[in-house]
Amino acid sequence: FKWAHFVVLTRSCFLEIEKLRNDNCCVIPFGDLLNHSNVETRSNYNEKTQCYEIITETKFQKGEEVFISYGSHGNGQLIRYYGFTFNQNDRDNILIDLDAELLHTSSQKLKRKNIHSNSQHPAINVRPLAHASLIPIKQNIIRQNSLDQNYFVAFGGQISWTLLTSIRIYAMSEYELSKNLYKKALL
Repeated sequence: FKWAHFVVLTRSCFLEIEKLRNDNCCVIPFGDLLNHSNVETRSNYNEKTQCYEIITETKFQKGEEVFISYGSHGNGQLIRYYGFTFNQNDRDNILIDLDAELLHTSSQKLKRKNIHSNSQHPAINVRPLAHASLIPIKQNIIRQNSLDQNYFVAFGGQISWTLLTSIRIYAMSEYELSKNLYKKALL
């Protein structure tokens, strides 16, 4: 099982094909022979040629190795999925395990300390992130929209879209959930 799992993991990519209406995983033969670097690449299925194309946006000289990007990964993700790291990785980050109970507890502590959006700190917009009864509903929305993964804060300050969106959903009131306003957070 492990062998098959890693064959797919190291050679797979997702295709966006209009006719299929969903992202689809496919295996690229010899895909693991292409080495990663933090370069700009784009890739997708070309319906005219019926081939998967990977195009580098980085210039290279004759005889130089051509690199592709496996994605914007920090060293934690690189070592876990590909078995290597970079000494100087400008995409390095801290992965976060988002726990609704922790968010709920923290927001209640802030509320007890009287930190509100109308306080002397107008940049802080705090309200209870979740009523206990709403947590399962919010977690379900997050799971159904595949937002329960890749939570990170990069050392340069970038916060992953999935983390920001999940926090927005956890911060929604019962009224906002009833009006399906979480869909705006997904845009």
